[in-house]
Amino acid sequence: MRTLYRDDWFGAVTLVGVDPRARRAVLRLESGAPPRLAIDTVDLTSGARVERWEATPERLAALRGAPTFRPLTTTFEEDLVRFAAKLVAVGPWSHRGTPLVPTVIVAPEGRHILFGAPPTDGTDGDWLWVVDAKGQHPKRIDVGMRASYSPSFSPDGTRVAWRGCGGSPCDYGVYVAPTPSAVSADRPLRPRRLGAVLASKPPVWSHDGQALFAVGPKGKQTCLFRIRVEAPSKVDALQCLDVRDPSFAQDPEGRTGAFCGTRGAAGVHTMDCLWIHLADGEIVERHAVDRGVGAGVLSPSGLFAVPLSKGGVAVVDLVTRKHGRAAESEGWFSGFETTQWLDDEIVLLRKPEQGQGFELVAVDGRKTAG
Repeated sequence: MRTLYRDDWFGAVTLVGVDPRARRAVLRLESGAPPRLAIDTVDLTSGARVERWEATPERLAALRGAPTFRPLTTTFEEDLVRFAAKLVAVGPWSHRGTPLVPTVIVAPEGRHILFGAPPTDGTDGDWLWVVDAKGQHPKRIDVGMRASYSPSFSPDGTRVAWRGCGGSPCDYGVYVAPTPSAVSADRPLRPRRLGAVLASKPPVWSHDGQALFAVGPKGKQTCLFRIRVEAPSKVDALQCLDVRDPSFAQDPEGRTGAFCGTRGAAGVHTMDCLWIHLADGEIVERHAVDRGVGAGVLSPSGLFAVPLSKGGVAVVDLVTRKHGRAAESEGWFSGFETTQWLDDEIVLLRKPEQGQGFELVAVDGRKTAG
């Protein structure tokens, strides 16, 4: 494990993402005493902070605890564009089921920006709006929906998929709608539900953009579904497990995926994982991780980093079946939802057991797996 960066910030820290090309990381930092909110950009090679974008005192009151995007320093449109540029750098996002908070996602090359906002009619729920690359010309894309969550642009940026519902109680179906540039200006962006899948996790695009992967129940089991996007929508259950707390991770090249879930009593549970060829659903390998929880991060070469229940991290080499772990005594690791592999190293946030502040560390996957 290598320490890449240290900071003595006292408060909450979130890894927004990792840029594998520029070798940079983007962090969101919040503090309550005194109230502060900042977005830092860190150079992972030099171990230096290259930018701090901090909210002004005038903006802090609206920012604290806000579930939707709020400006930090200037106007809503200007700050949205600035934040979206950071998301482009740490993308792509279409193959990752990452529900960012606040809800902001960006199309490839920043052609469109999507943000979540509360309904304007006084009802409960969340709506989705798309603007152009300059933050202008907002257009709602989930017309007729009550609530929409965890949106994701397709790899070519022409469509958006999300989980949501049209009424109450919410049944969390999988929906898709075109982006404004894909239809005429006077045509409403009507969403279309894909199949009858009840998505328990955010939908994830296939590498070619022709299908979506979603995790949900099928009878008494939990299954990984592949849903064809073009009408008529076709739904295939690739694999099913008798587990709870399911998760799915796709490798960056879209060839394989890890479909996992837990079984057993909390604290002594096991996470069962299937390594799957996504083209046909064939199982390549099975593996079990003691006390694994949540979604892991899968590399193109079959290295799979998994969070553990008390803050540790395990790494499985799915090709050789070797695995190892960093113990909880080495600190509390986080950032699995938004990080990326840099060759055979995974970048994570670490909260040391002793002292304040946080670190960015690079965990060597092959050495950890043995």
